[in-house]
Amino acid sequence: MRARSPSGPWDLGYPGVTMRITKHTDYALRVLLYLAARDHARVTSKVIAEAHGISLHHLHKIVRALADLELVHLYRGPTGGIELAQAPEAISVGAVMRELDDLDGLIECFDRETDACVISPVCGLKGALRDAQEAFYASLDVVTIAALTKGRKKVRLRNLTGD
Repeated sequence: MRARSPSGPWDLGYPGVTMRITKHTDYALRVLLYLAARDHARVTSKVIAEAHGISLHHLHKIVRALADLELVHLYRGPTGGIELAQAPEAISVGAVMRELDDLDGLIECFDRETDACVISPVCGLKGALRDAQEAFYASLDVVTIAALTKGRKKVRLRNLTGD
């Protein structure tokens, strides 16, 4: 698998078949990477939004979702901000993506309520694509936020995002 762009398609090795992560998930992973690269420092949403060029309003929704998943702590007031709630070694990229991505959004027939495909009851493609989706997430289960922010990567991440 190789990423073509940060929130773009992922090549699954099947011609014409790609997977996309939502911008919401992409930005959530960026928040986790930003915080991990700063060794548990408390950072404001505004600082992260400016570093990544993300709307502050949108980032607030993302941070709330991460807090609901108990991945970050939120603090209010003059010394407020966001901190990682777990060690970066304990945060699996695959697990975060499963929680935040729309698992039924890959193709129409994954969602029974909106499935209008007439061949869904007999189509074998649905199972193959479900397997490919699970393989995609499984390959990311072993990738931790810590692995993505260790050593020189941490320094480069900090330099690229304004430290």
